[in-house]
Amino acid sequence: MYQVPLTLWNQIAPDLKTPWIKDLAKLTDFLTFEEQSERLTQQWQKDGLDSLTASAYLMLAPLMLEHKAISAHLEQTGSADLRQALPELLTPEETAETAQEEYNLSVKQVLAFVRKLKDEAKA
Repeated sequence: MYQVPLTLWNQIAPDLKTPWIKDLAKLTDFLTFEEQSERLTQQWQKDGLDSLTASAYLMLAPLMLEHKAISAHLEQTGSADLRQALPELLTPEETAETAQEEYNLSVKQVLAFVRKLKDEAKA
């Protein structure tokens, strides 16, 4: 979620469906955003993700889980130039592949990432 300024996430927030993503996207203070992000990654670590996988999840899961809201916002605002910063990730596997490339995740970490993403996408 650090790919773009909080002000952009603030604009997208009303259309977001995932509670934790919506809560982060509504924040206007970067320090509070950092604190909330840290709490989330710590919770995910308690739930079984290691710190690297939790960090990757924080950065990339919103791109897949909220791809419809992100794409709609970029189209409505004519901000297609932001697509590189907010790539359209459509499946857990595609998102995990990006996480593996960007975070050098092991096979075990990728499997944990995909499992969490699939579980959250079902909810």
